[in-house]
Amino acid sequence: MGAGSSFVILTALLSRGFRRPLPQHKTDVVALAAGMNLVSILAGLAVAMAIAALIDATVVWALCPLFAAMVYLIVESLEELLAERLQSSHGAGQAEAVDE
Repeated sequence: MGAGSSFVILTALLSRGFRRPLPQHKTDVVALAAGMNLVSILAGLAVAMAIAALIDATVVWALCPLFAAMVYLIVESLEELLAERLQSSHGAGQAEAVDE
């Protein structure tokens, strides 16, 4: 429930209330970003471990997945942004909207 909620919350924010499509990255940008995935996975894991260490209660079962997934998604987005900037500096274009 917690992890799924974070995907819905962030998608709602990025799509301005589900009214705009999210930009889609080109294959070479996605491939480069996927190569950096270890950073986002470790960030999410570190947040879950920190929350579990700091909070000793049943609520930790909801908080850990929620915040771990949110941190993962935010860091993953930053990885894609970095990958897009790196590809752009080598001549690749920017992310395009789905409807274009």
